[in-house]
Amino acid sequence: MSTAEERLVNAGAPVHYIDFDVADEAIGGVLRAIFAPDGVHFRVLARLSLSETDRQSFAEWAEVRLIRFHDHGPEPDGWRRHDDQHYQLFAEKIQLPSLE
Repeated sequence: MSTAEERLVNAGAPVHYIDFDVADEAIGGVLRAIFAPDGVHFRVLARLSLSETDRQSFAEWAEVRLIRFHDHGPEPDGWRRHDDQHYQLFAEKIQLPSLE
């Protein structure tokens, strides 16, 4: 378990590795923010088949997004609103062209 994954566990948002390989292969994971009477609860779901390097990168990415959601709400990172109590954000791995 990476240090980012440990921090997510300690924050009450452990990464759950699930088999959703039927979805777009570029999607490495999903973050969900659920509003409840006692506050916002986060759910972190990652593709089971991610490599160790990608798991670590995803956990680091997720940690930053959850902090930003907590501090600034869903707008800065483009969380998708599903209803009044549920937002979702996909982690999509894309290869950008070289700047050289």
